[in-house]
Amino acid sequence: MGVGRAELISCEVIGDAKDSRNNIFNRLDKEPEPTIYRPFAQNYSALASLIVRSDGDPRGLISAVRREVAALDENLPPQNLQPLSETVSLASLSARTGATVLGVFGLLGLVVAAIGIYGVISYSVSRRTREIGLRMALGAETRDVIKLIFKQAMGLTLFGAVIGLMLALAATRLLATLLYGVTATDPATFAGVVLFVIGVAMLACYLPARRATKVDPIKALRCE
Repeated sequence: MGVGRAELISCEVIGDAKDSRNNIFNRLDKEPEPTIYRPFAQNYSALASLIVRSDGDPRGLISAVRREVAALDENLPPQNLQPLSETVSLASLSARTGATVLGVFGLLGLVVAAIGIYGVISYSVSRRTREIGLRMALGAETRDVIKLIFKQAMGLTLFGAVIGLMLALAATRLLATLLYGVTATDPATFAGVVLFVIGVAMLACYLPARRATKVDPIKALRCE
């Protein structure tokens, strides 16, 4: 390309347009960019997009759009007529697939973690049958024994939940590219997972402790 004197082009600004995503494919995770719209007659392109706003079902306007385009130029057949929602859905297909796979694995991991938490805490409480029997024999109330077990188990559970939240927040940077329309640090999701884990831990504490408090203290003292 030869180097010559730059040619100045005079343009008339007739309006102010918002930033937009000109190429919607593979750009849903990017911020809108400054956009300049120029008249088609002065900036011809073999490809053009026609956007029609509809108050009802947009599929009902497909035939009308074809007729209007044919009225302008019968040699200009419109292609890929579809609602904008389908275009966005196709553009986000890879991201949604990745998010779905990660979501399934995350749900399986949550279930496995819940089973592990329940098993460990339940086994730990059941191993304290002699201690619970001794406390009951010395006059401890049922609610006091359950409160003691809850306090110890919940301390470990909350400690693990805090560590898990810290690791999850550190991993959100890897998931940010797979999300659109929602942040990777969604408070409702984090709160729901923590409450679920705490609920499982509480259940694992209550059932064995309640069962142990109903055991005859004499039998509990003989239990190995």
